[in-house]
Amino acid sequence: MNHSDELSALRGVNLQLQGTVASLRSALEDAATRGRSDVQTAEARAASEIADLRRAIDSLRQALEDTASAGRADTQAEKARAAAEAQQLRSSIDALRTEMDSLRAAHQSALTRQESAALLEKKNLREQVQLLRSELEKRK
Repeated sequence: MNHSDELSALRGVNLQLQGTVASLRSALEDAATRGRSDVQTAEARAASEIADLRRAIDSLRQALEDTASAGRADTQAEKARAAAEAQQLRSSIDALRTEMDSLRAAHQSALTRQESAALLEKKNLREQVQLLRSELEKRK
């Protein structure tokens, strides 16, 4: 092989290598472009997901605050109802105590009258028994 053939072969190899380098450079640029595009798409998707999560968190926070506020209002209303019911029960208890005291006094008064009447009747019966005994002794 002569010098010119070697030069031609080297030029052919050089051209082939330049074509391969250009092809690799183009593939690398395409990969970098696709990579940047994929990164931008992923960043946009992540930003969208983060925004969705923030909105969901804010919504949950608001719902929690609303629920807590409603719970406090319900608790206060229930306390007010319970206090009113307790007051009504106290009034009923006081009225029942007054009525019981009145009934107890009436019962005690009736019992005293019955005891007095029973004692009086007992006394009368004893006197009658005495009279009858006296009369029986006279007849003997």
